[in-house]
Amino acid sequence: MIEATTEVWTTYTKAHPGASQLRHKPIRNYDKLSILLGKDRATGSLAAGAKERQLRWAQEQNLDDTIPLGSSQHGIRDETFAYVENEATTETSFSSADASVSAPKSNKETKKRKAKYADIVSEELRSIRVGMDAVVAALDRSNLQNYTEEQLFEEIAKVGGMSDVSHMKAYQALTGDVSAARAFLACPIDRRKLWLSVKFGPTFFDA
Repeated sequence: MIEATTEVWTTYTKAHPGASQLRHKPIRNYDKLSILLGKDRATGSLAAGAKERQLRWAQEQNLDDTIPLGSSQHGIRDETFAYVENEATTETSFSSADASVSAPKSNKETKKRKAKYADIVSEELRSIRVGMDAVVAALDRSNLQNYTEEQLFEEIAKVGGMSDVSHMKAYQALTGDVSAARAFLACPIDRRKLWLSVKFGPTFFDA
């Protein structure tokens, strides 16, 4: 689950008003997605999940806070500090004028980080929606695959008031259109002729 604080959502929705509806939007077929893609994290495209990417980003942002001031491997750079390095030692100095403006600059950095985090959340939500759409389509196709071509033809033949030519037209059209075949099979038998007429037009029944 991807969660964001109220403050982060407030900041993000000011820049993207249309995204406010996504915060509590339910994810269709979440359980099925978990079953289908749960193992994909090991080697697949989801090997680095949302939490891992967010944690890595947070660690990168806080990297400067974890490096000792006297480290010989890294120079400590900050907008409020001026640093001077020589071959033997590292000396850090800052003026009172620099210190006086550190708080406002720190606030700006915080806002930038929050905005970046909000963008990460938005991208994760978009990825989830795209993935869910793909999974739903795959599930729909698998449901249709429970019917063989022979069974599909038998279902078409059950529709009364159609000539053999019309039956064959329907069979040819539905075997080439998975979405249409799924919709046709979902209709009650006594409504399937009407569905075919609406879908393909009245001339579909001309011999």
